Amino acid sequence: MYIPPKNVINIMADFGNGPYGWINDNKDNIHVGGNFADAICGFGDHLGVKISPSLEEDFADWVIVFENCYDHAGFNWKQFNVCGVQLSRRLKREVHNRFYVRYHKPCEDPDWKKAGIVLIEEDEKNDCISDVE
Repeated sequence: MYIPPKNVINIMADFGNGPYGWINDNKDNIHVGGNFADAICGFGDHLGVKISPSLEEDFADWVIVFENCYDHAGFNWKQFNVCGVQLSRRLKREVHNRFYVRYHKPCEDPDWKKAGIVLIEEDEKNDCISDVE
């Protein structure tokens, strides 16, 4: 019996309508893939699993902070990324093992390559943190 690989939900803030959710079908591919979730529409029905409205609202608030403040001199990148990882962890708890979940620092972060990708596991002690090459 063929079991298809799990898709990867990638969380990364970007510009536009507050895009934050991207998907690809290969865990070994570090590229975020195509956008499917943003501050306007949330996750929609793309995943085949319902994401809680409170999590969608929190992702929207988070990405809007990025769009409005990323270029301010005092923008706290560390706090922003910690929040992004926390939101990604909440998402992982909602989708369980149906998807891989990764957090990507946005490239606007001056330190984006260092520990730039976090593979979120259900038990955070097992998270895999990678530099971007």
